[in-house]
Amino acid sequence: MSAEEASRRDVVLKGIVTAVAASAGLILGGAVAGLGRLAGGTKNTSGTLQLSPTQSVAAPSASGAGDSHPAGTAIGPAKDVPVGGAASFSDPRTGDPSIVIQPTAGKFVAFDAVCPHAGCTVEYDQSASLIVCPCHGSQFNVASGAVEAGPASTGLNPITIAKGSNGQLYAT
Repeated sequence: MSAEEASRRDVVLKGIVTAVAASAGLILGGAVAGLGRLAGGTKNTSGTLQLSPTQSVAAPSASGAGDSHPAGTAIGPAKDVPVGGAASFSDPRTGDPSIVIQPTAGKFVAFDAVCPHAGCTVEYDQSASLIVCPCHGSQFNVASGAVEAGPASTGLNPITIAKGSNGQLYAT
């Protein structure tokens, strides 16, 4: 066997070992992300508030009786989401961690906060006006949830939010 063949074999062998190690890392990372999601997601370190879901509420009757608020589940007071800031809550339909943002006064947008790439919980970066995944750096548009930068290949799922006359936010 020549020195060139030995060198080539060494390079191929090291490449295979590196590929196996990288694959194992991806599999382990996905498993850890899945376990983290099952255990309740990542800790909230972004400084956002936590909204607590209350009860499911029906739309007011045609007779006009009762408070005027949208159908859906109250997720917390709108006053707890600062203008330019965000708060997290659990989507009443799925139980997934979710995020509501008030980019301008009186306008609320909300998304499922589970990153479609590996299942980590995304956070709002107020200084960059982006939703960011702390695990792999995916970035999402605040207005639409669309991917701005990967590795995520799809955007965040939107959640319809409405503010009731009683000051509560409702996931509809």
